[in-house]
Amino acid sequence: MTTASALFERWLLTSASVELYKYQIEYLRNIHHADYATTCTFYEAAVDAVGHDRNAGGLWRDYLKFIQDKSDRQFKNRSEPAADAAIRINQMRRLYLRAIRIPLSDCDIIWEEYLEFEKRTSMATFELMRKYHEPVHERAKANLQPLNKYLSAVTSTVKPMPGSLQLLLPSPATAPNERQLLERWIRYILWEESNPLQLDMQTREDEKQFASRMQGVYWKAAVSMRFHEEVWFRWFRWLDGLDPAKRPTEENPMNVLVDGVQANPTSSLLTSALAEQYKKQHRYAEAIATLKSFIEALGKALDEEQRSGSGASTLTLDSTSALQVYRDSRSGIREDQSLRLKTQQLGNAWFCYLRLLQQSHDQSAFRQALKAATQTRHLDWRVYVYAALTEYRSKADKANYIRIFEEALKKYPTEVELILQYLKHLIDINDENNAHDLFERVIANPVLTPDKAQPIWEMWTAHVSNFGGLEESLRLEGRMSAIYGNDPEAAMQRFMKRQEYILDPVGIAAAVPSPNDSQQTFTSRVDSDALLPTSEASPSAKPAISNNEGQSCRISPLPILSSSEEDRHLRRHDHPSPSYPDQRPFKRHKTDPHPTDRYGSRSTQNGGLKHTKA
Repeated sequence: MTTASALFERWLLTSASVELYKYQIEYLRNIHHADYATTCTFYEAAVDAVGHDRNAGGLWRDYLKFIQDKSDRQFKNRSEPAADAAIRINQMRRLYLRAIRIPLSDCDIIWEEYLEFEKRTSMATFELMRKYHEPVHERAKANLQPLNKYLSAVTSTVKPMPGSLQLLLPSPATAPNERQLLERWIRYILWEESNPLQLDMQTREDEKQFASRMQGVYWKAAVSMRFHEEVWFRWFRWLDGLDPAKRPTEENPMNVLVDGVQANPTSSLLTSALAEQYKKQHRYAEAIATLKSFIEALGKALDEEQRSGSGASTLTLDSTSALQVYRDSRSGIREDQSLRLKTQQLGNAWFCYLRLLQQSHDQSAFRQALKAATQTRHLDWRVYVYAALTEYRSKADKANYIRIFEEALKKYPTEVELILQYLKHLIDINDENNAHDLFERVIANPVLTPDKAQPIWEMWTAHVSNFGGLEESLRLEGRMSAIYGNDPEAAMQRFMKRQEYILDPVGIAAAVPSPNDSQQTFTSRVDSDALLPTSEASPSAKPAISNNEGQSCRISPLPILSSSEEDRHLRRHDHPSPSYPDQRPFKRHKTDPHPTDRYGSRSTQNGGLKHTKA
């Protein structure tokens, strides 16, 4: 096998390039001088793989011309036998009927050539064939316009050099407008998945054409958006959802994940999906190797980002302007956030790795992996929590989980969430002594400020209030008052906290409607300055709004208006409009004979508002 043949065999099975398939057929015909049957086999493979492409019209026409030319050469000086003619006609008609239903750039040319073919074949059946297949062609032609719109949105605007191919080269995920490009690809994929060509999924041929078309769409999206995990995962989910017998080229969905992880070695989504597929097949060695490689890649990425961040922060005030200093500080905040998120991502990777070892029932490997994790530079505290809870549930050695929690507390003494997890676990297992000891130890830590420690106080106070004695609860509340203040509002909040369990009694009481609410339509007060003109409003005046019967009417509070808005508001009430098309009308109470305007106040007989001063 030559080098060119080896390259074609290697790349064509996973390619959606029309030009590459055409080059291969030209290579076979002109270099290897392949016979008719072999060439037809390669043409069939090409139209099956990329015949759905918008630019595949030339490939279809070349294939049809190749069949016709063979017949013209073979029967140049004599008439073609009826059997050979029938085979040729059926073969060409089958190809034409497949091509005219695809939104090709030159679909009109292929349609005209098909009509000429039917005329030459039989004038008696020409009109019947035209009427029967014209709706299919029109549907494909109608879909060409939206297809061009979607493809122009995702195709690079850089024109290729003359004589070269237009390649969908990927760009880094951090490139400008990369997110918008990804969204355009997703919209195009969703459009293709909606089956705009209305292919009949109950027939084998249409189902095969749809699968081949979607495979090409995903392939192009993955080439262009190589460094975006969403595209790879969508491709995998679509391919994995197909029946194995209906997949194009019998491709394994796991190959998509393998290629995606190779392109995105720090992708949690793709790595987790690949490891899960390995676990489903009980291939634990491959799953473990996948997660270990993922942890190593994340660790290297964190080290590089930390080095680049420390190098970027060496500027001095003398060499930068105030604006540059501000920008650098904002950049430093973003870098810290990025480091924190990536540290959490690495912690989640360790969690997945430890979970896999735990599911494989290898307790020794689990503990060795935990020891290796604790010796790394970047480790999230959540790994300790998972390891401790796993040790507790394994029932192997109860002392181990306490040791893991204490080691985590020693490493992260001010991590409030870690302390809460530890304290909650001790409370859940009814370990009162250790829980109380933990609470007293952490609040005595001078580094843990009262503001940070407040959630810890609240958790322990709630536990003591619900399951301890009243005297102990009151002593604890007195300690909180000394730290957080004893103002009436705070005291009331702490008191109500001691009365609740799961449900909030204050919230429940506020939600229960008052019996008086059913007798009145509106229950809120209004500030007079929102209704009276500026000249009449005074700080001491507290006017009320009354109806014709002299009864006060409370209305919904109005928003604070600017002077211009207030003038417009007053003019509108001086000359009320009979209707407000942009507002829904207020409902009238059954016992209320007076209508209300859009602001909930009752109108007098002359249409204005009646203001009375208190």
